[in-house]
Amino acid sequence: MKQFKCAACGQGQVVMLAKPGRRAAFKNIPDLEIPESLELPTCECCGEEWLDDAAAKQLDVALADVYRRELSRKANQALRQLKMAKLRQWDLEPLLGLSSGYLSKVKAGKDVSPTLVVALMLLAGAPNRVEELRRTLRCSSVDAPFDNAMADLGRAHVELPKTEASSFGYMAEFAQYDERRPVVRLRLVGPNQTEMPSSAYCMPTEVAA
Repeated sequence: MKQFKCAACGQGQVVMLAKPGRRAAFKNIPDLEIPESLELPTCECCGEEWLDDAAAKQLDVALADVYRRELSRKANQALRQLKMAKLRQWDLEPLLGLSSGYLSKVKAGKDVSPTLVVALMLLAGAPNRVEELRRTLRCSSVDAPFDNAMADLGRAHVELPKTEASSFGYMAEFAQYDERRPVVRLRLVGPNQTEMPSSAYCMPTEVAA
């Protein structure tokens, strides 16, 4: 690039300059960090940037890469917060219209849409809204007594018939609706609270608080 005098300050020369600490708005992120190694036409005196078509295209390419990585970082941060709030991926995926295992791919580095990242961030900031979302998505109403009974299940112990594995107990992981019948996803827990690698679905006959 041919150097020229800065029209903003009238003193410095505009040269190709790379430096840290620069930020720019890109799509829905207002302050994305520009790679410090990227050279842009900049006044060496006042710091004003003068982007021609070539420099603007180069900046867009660089910011697109940073944007993808930042979306992935924000998505993974939100998923960690949701996990801390005891919200499991297999419960979130159908609510967000995702296929089973999709969030695991996101955690592994799969590109994620801005819309999904925003949804995850909002739910992570207010985990209680997951149940609100579940209710809002229903097409028909559910009787209030049944609704309350399901809400009380939470992580309650479920009494099951005696089996050969009598030394093991079952802990209700979360409740879901199957028409109007309560169905509970269970995980097998050993005597020392060791979680076993198996799970099951059952119709609870009695729930102990």
